[in-house]
Amino acid sequence: MSIDISQYVQDAARLTRLRRLSLSDARSEAEFDRLSRLATKVLQVPAAYISFVDADRQFLKGCFGLPEPYASWREIPLTYSFCQYAVALREPLIIQDARKHPMAESPEVEELGIVAYLGIPLITSDGYALGSFCAIDSQPRAWTDGDLLVMQDLAATSMIEIERRAVEEALQAAREKLDQSIQANNQFLSRMSHELRTPLNAILGFAQLLELDSLSEAQRESVDQILRGGRHLHSLINEVVDITSIEAGNMPFSIAPIAVDAVLQDALSFVRGLAAQRAISLRVEQYTAGAQFAFADYRRLTQILLNLLTNAIKYNREGGEVVVACRAVGPKRLCISVRDTGPGIPPEQQARLFTPFERLGAERSDIEGTGLGLALSKALAEAMGGRMGVESIHGHGSTFWVELAGANAPVQVIEKSHTFVMPVRSVSSHTLLYVEDTPSSLALIKSMLAQQTGITLFVATEAALTLDLARTHRPDLIVLDLDLAGMRGDEVLKELHMNPETATIPVILISADTKPHEMQQLLALGVRGYLTKPLDVRRFLQMIDDILMNGQEVQIGA
Repeated sequence: MSIDISQYVQDAARLTRLRRLSLSDARSEAEFDRLSRLATKVLQVPAAYISFVDADRQFLKGCFGLPEPYASWREIPLTYSFCQYAVALREPLIIQDARKHPMAESPEVEELGIVAYLGIPLITSDGYALGSFCAIDSQPRAWTDGDLLVMQDLAATSMIEIERRAVEEALQAAREKLDQSIQANNQFLSRMSHELRTPLNAILGFAQLLELDSLSEAQRESVDQILRGGRHLHSLINEVVDITSIEAGNMPFSIAPIAVDAVLQDALSFVRGLAAQRAISLRVEQYTAGAQFAFADYRRLTQILLNLLTNAIKYNREGGEVVVACRAVGPKRLCISVRDTGPGIPPEQQARLFTPFERLGAERSDIEGTGLGLALSKALAEAMGGRMGVESIHGHGSTFWVELAGANAPVQVIEKSHTFVMPVRSVSSHTLLYVEDTPSSLALIKSMLAQQTGITLFVATEAALTLDLARTHRPDLIVLDLDLAGMRGDEVLKELHMNPETATIPVILISADTKPHEMQQLLALGVRGYLTKPLDVRRFLQMIDDILMNGQEVQIGA
């Protein structure tokens, strides 16, 4: 038989497919061994094997009945191979008596005792012939249609295992690609968040300092524009990071039974001023039975309600009304709704409400917004096992609702408060060590503290200098930025706590990163406060006063 088999056997794509499936080696595999043994029993032949043909040899991934040393080696040079012909032909190879066959010169005839051969090519669903399932006899044999059918069925069973590997290979490649994409995305977002929040910290910080000065009406209006624009950008950054974290499955939640009324009152306290500006009344309807507690993350549910309330006020008519209700819906489910008396939303636009950056034309008005609030709120609700939707009649207002799992009242546990009592100082001057390597943030803190009397400021722009200055000057307070070059701020914090000379110095942490779980971990290390960039100037100065000036009891995590 004159067949040029080398072109197909040596095909690069076929060989790549074979090797990716981990079939081009001599490891014994139980699944293929069992099928080989079954073939010998059913066909009543002395030997059967499953071989995969590589560039210069064939590997026996399953075999039964072959003589030694081939049964142990599980590897045969292609010069001994009938299987390569089955692979190249891509159809069953049937030989009744190899001694009278054109391939009779193959060493397989003598050394392996192959006289009769029946080989079924193993072809993948995408058309690659990788090997063959072979039955051999030491005597001439007229293979029957039944023999051929049995071997084709066994070969098909072998292909199930091979295709399973192909699926696993594809899934593994997809997982690796997804993991790489998620990691790259997280790194990009983390870097973007830091790079944007750091200059924004200076913009908003200095604007807040200007706000504290005596300004003309025109100057105050200009500062207000800076603050509004900066806060809008800050909100956009936070919402983009949150949505991406939810999509990547990286946002931590603390799901527990929480009182709906407590969450709602928190959210209402933030929006009462905004409602008063537009003469909009806020009303809470009496809750229905079984609608007092929900399984949710307190902070995230507050974020959802705050967004819904803010929208209900902003998009309402002057002198309108916002009504909040909570009712039980079905067994162990409750629904919190926010109804407004605004213009409503046409049916054809409602499907786009929860699309990121979609503001339905509001971007052409003077109403501020990012177009991310509803998309983020819906994602948060779904991540907490709930759902969110809208009902609206054009011209008659809208009702946005969030449905969550209901809960029983949580057991009240009284815990000892973890507090630290600062002693009342007998002197009026204090020392503060500020650790920061960003010039704009450093300039901002210097300007802030210039408003305070009696504070001597030391500055460290690198981690090693921090430890030296802390040991030398024993400051009354350390303000430590987490995002330092060379050594992260949390590592500096651990070094400070390990040294007896600096272990008791109060520390306030500042960071452009706002991951809640990291914040809790750092607070657990014993820091007195944690602030995120952009800084709230009044809050920062108040925290300084509480620790240094007033000698107040400062609760961890406050």
